[in-house]
Amino acid sequence: MVEGHFNRPVIISSGCRSAKTNRRAGGARSSYHMRCMAADIKLAGIAEGTLLRYVSTLPGRGGIGTYCRNSIVHIDVGPRRVWSQRCGKYKYRYKAKYSHRAKYKSRSMFKRKHKRR
Repeated sequence: MVEGHFNRPVIISSGCRSAKTNRRAGGARSSYHMRCMAADIKLAGIAEGTLLRYVSTLPGRGGIGTYCRNSIVHIDVGPRRVWSQRCGKYKYRYKAKYSHRAKYKSRSMFKRKHKRR
């Protein structure tokens, strides 16, 4: 769908990951990459914002997000949510509409509240 819309090949920078590779990449403990249900993509010559807007309209999409300092967009088939990784302190901002984490200002606040016991 994405290739057809932009008439350019999709570059997949990360797809299915092992737990070890996921840790090295700084991925979440329960990353959809480890279940082969996520991909990090980009398209040459297409701005991150343009790609993000299009991907957000796709049927069946789950989470979408962006990473700091590159034009890569994450897309998975989990619950609908939107996030962006900010530069510097790596704070995550969750959008309110689809995320159960929306009431928290950052990922660390969510983790403090929901520690595994």
